[in-house]
Amino acid sequence: VRTSGLVLLEKTFYRQMGAFEENSGCELCARNSQVANVDGSSKCSTNSVLSSPTSPISENRQSKWNCLGLFRDLLLSSDPKLTFTIGTHLLRIIPQCKFVVKQEILFSVFYPVFLKARERQTGSNKEIDKFLVLTCLSVFTYLLRRVRIIDQFLEQKALDHITVMLKDKDAMKLCCSIMEIVIITQIWKNEQNPNDSDKINKEIFHEASVNLPDFDLLLEEIRCSSEKFLSMVHCKGDEENLDHLSLSDSIISSDGTLMFDSPQCYQHYSQLVASLTCLWRTLANLSLFSPQVRQTLQERSATVVAHTLLLTVLQRASKSTFVRGEPFKDRESCLGQ
Repeated sequence: VRTSGLVLLEKTFYRQMGAFEENSGCELCARNSQVANVDGSSKCSTNSVLSSPTSPISENRQSKWNCLGLFRDLLLSSDPKLTFTIGTHLLRIIPQCKFVVKQEILFSVFYPVFLKARERQTGSNKEIDKFLVLTCLSVFTYLLRRVRIIDQFLEQKALDHITVMLKDKDAMKLCCSIMEIVIITQIWKNEQNPNDSDKINKEIFHEASVNLPDFDLLLEEIRCSSEKFLSMVHCKGDEENLDHLSLSDSIISSDGTLMFDSPQCYQHYSQLVASLTCLWRTLANLSLFSPQVRQTLQERSATVVAHTLLLTVLQRASKSTFVRGEPFKDRESCLGQ
């Protein structure tokens, strides 16, 4: 019955209530219609893809979709099957929805669920809470495609929770994607102001600037993770530098061989490599997008360790890997982790 009811919603009610986008025109046609409307030659079609995002959202129109907030309690249900079913249902309909509906789903459903699931995950660490958190992060990466939504996302201090989760190995890729989207949007917004363009080029990425604190947070996380990795592989069992690993959890490096004293030490090493890969890939993507970022990276301390880090990783990637008391780990499996 549950599945049939959701299918009925998807195929009938949502469309009749006007939740879904009309596919009567492409984005290019909609833009041309809007330009023509400005010139007074024609009117923009009310069914165009861009008509709803650019028009003001009235209170009546917002209240029409307040009912979507009922999905919050269903997602936070103690029944894992119900949570999974509702989550899958919402993920299916989001791509078809109009801007105003996507906005309502994001800030009335998934963002509150994300906060609650994070709170529950800290206390219990249940799989259902982990599923909810990762689902919400996936929705964030999809819906943070418009400046208006990103602005509202930042106003609610949502990125503070994202930066905290950069240390979570399961959520790191999604968190990095969200930070990348937000930072690129902030750069783009600042570059759209022609009156301040010179100021932007000189000050927006200055070392002491607070204009882009999210970029500073990303660089700091990269610096800390890089130094932690270098400290670990160079100290060979020093307790302080191994980040709470014991003295017996050492790494013995010789010609052609990398030996770990315990599975825990190897797991910690692999997690650090995976984290560094994700963080540096995000920074590389930002560098490709913006010349200002490339200029800034020449001045920031996070890039000082880049050369040493690259040489260290390449040297160890070329060696055969062993864990004491366990079978040989081939090079491909080590690199894959």
